[in-house]
Amino acid sequence: MKGKRDSEQKLIAAMNRGDRQAQGQAIELIQDRLRDHANKELSRWFKGATWEPDALVNQAYDRLISRANVCQWESLNHFRSLMERAIHEIMIERYRRESKPGGSRGAARRSARRRAFDERGYAEIASSEDYPGVLMLQDAIEKLRALHPVCAQIIDLRFGRGLTIAETAAEMEMSTVSIERKTAFAKAWLYKQLSDSDQDTDKSP
Repeated sequence: MKGKRDSEQKLIAAMNRGDRQAQGQAIELIQDRLRDHANKELSRWFKGATWEPDALVNQAYDRLISRANVCQWESLNHFRSLMERAIHEIMIERYRRESKPGGSRGAARRSARRRAFDERGYAEIASSEDYPGVLMLQDAIEKLRALHPVCAQIIDLRFGRGLTIAETAAEMEMSTVSIERKTAFAKAWLYKQLSDSDQDTDKSP
């Protein structure tokens, strides 16, 4: 176990020095999980999408590597998490470009609030015409990320990837109690952000 951990630390150190071979090796180690994640994102956001999962992974990799000078990877899990985040960003950008405007802001806000509390996450987005509500929720999550990045990551895992409390705790190496508390805080913050009031919550969980 120690040998594996030492090998990973050496790989991450090489990646942070800009070693493209090490970065490619890291991708190979997590390729199957990234391809699975890309498949889920494609089916979630675009039913019948013609994109290949590998092409989406490659695009996410190019995006992440372009940020390498401002990002230091801490572990292989951290690298995978950032890759998955890049895949998600690409999906949101494409969804935003192809979305259809329409509907009132009040209706969009109500829909976004409902989605913020939906344990099924984004499972039904591809079959939905609720473009304004989906995008409003995404904007609120990005505001949450700027202020409380850990809470936003938990929302990504719980509602983006559909992980349970226990799975999220294992992924983030936190207790289930902490995950439950931060999930509750994030939901309340999003609800307030998406309400008619402009008042925000500044306290951390």
